[in-house]
Amino acid sequence: MYGQVFWITGLSGAGKTTLGTRLYYRLKKQYSQIVLLDGDVLKRLFSSDNVDYSSEGRKKRGFQYSELCKLLAYQGITVICCTIAMFDDIRDWNRLHIPNYHEVFIDVDLEILAKRDVKGLYSIFRSGADAMVGLADNAELPKNPDVVIHNKMDNDIELYLDEILQKTANKSQSENKYWDDYYQSGRAINVPSDFAKFALGYMQTNMKLIDLGCGNGRDSALFCEAGLKVTAVDSSKSAIDTFDDSLPIFAVCDDFVTAKALFCVDYNYCYARWSIHAINQAQQDELLPNVYNALKKDGLFFIEARTINDAKCGRGKRIGVNEFVCDYHYRRFIEPDMLAQSLKALGFAIDYIEQSDAFSVVNGDAPTLVRVIARKSLQ
Repeated sequence: MYGQVFWITGLSGAGKTTLGTRLYYRLKKQYSQIVLLDGDVLKRLFSSDNVDYSSEGRKKRGFQYSELCKLLAYQGITVICCTIAMFDDIRDWNRLHIPNYHEVFIDVDLEILAKRDVKGLYSIFRSGADAMVGLADNAELPKNPDVVIHNKMDNDIELYLDEILQKTANKSQSENKYWDDYYQSGRAINVPSDFAKFALGYMQTNMKLIDLGCGNGRDSALFCEAGLKVTAVDSSKSAIDTFDDSLPIFAVCDDFVTAKALFCVDYNYCYARWSIHAINQAQQDELLPNVYNALKKDGLFFIEARTINDAKCGRGKRIGVNEFVCDYHYRRFIEPDMLAQSLKALGFAIDYIEQSDAFSVVNGDAPTLVRVIARKSLQ
């Protein structure tokens, strides 16, 4: 499960490190796995003795910090990163690629910063040097941070910490809580899905299959009973806890996008029912190559997902292109042609693709779904 990333940004001297350090010790009481990354320290680590202060050099370092935050967060570590990195491209990348990302902008009046000038950088800038980050004409201040702290340099840091944690609390609530509650409630369907029965017709016994986003394992059980060797993965612990222990299924509680170890195994089949529309585009872009590489020659990738023609597309709060939060959880509605193009670009051949509102009709609900069978072509 993902850790949180608190990206604390602001001009030099705004109080990023001070606030970040205090936030670190506040959160350390709650989280055993937490890391504080400070821009000045990171700069020395990534640049050694040759620090490139050009715009290109700063942006390169900023992306390196982002990649490091993502790597740590994907391993369940909470990260507090204090950095200037005044580039829209970097912050946009963070929002797209880092789950549980919180952007905190410390806003301080420029005159106050110039008076304090803790590192002497403002004096250097006024002398005509080009090393002052954030004062040049091309500086890109945050456009839509999650939290803006108007730091008055009054040492009232605890109030600022309260503000950060209050404003990021709701945003930090994971999809896992929704699904944990769902499976604990007993509302989940236990019989195999129609898609599993459909996919089983293309499978042979004694083959290896990985079930991505397996939920309570109702489809995994069908495949196992049909003679397949099943690995099942879901990020909801409550879902995994419902598995039938009498079946020889290797059930794992993990994020199927980032569970790299599971993709080190060769599979004949990869099965993803209603999983692709539960992740964002960046996560899909990360997942598909993992699936391709893990499948054996002529291995099959089975996908069923909601499409942009589904009745629920457009409902709820829009958070991105074809992305909405509705019914208390996230959905991304798939464009079938674009999904097919992405699969083909990796080397998959599309053996079957069809869109219909008759694939999964339950209690009068008839979502519009796309079904895809993609085969790993010869390389």
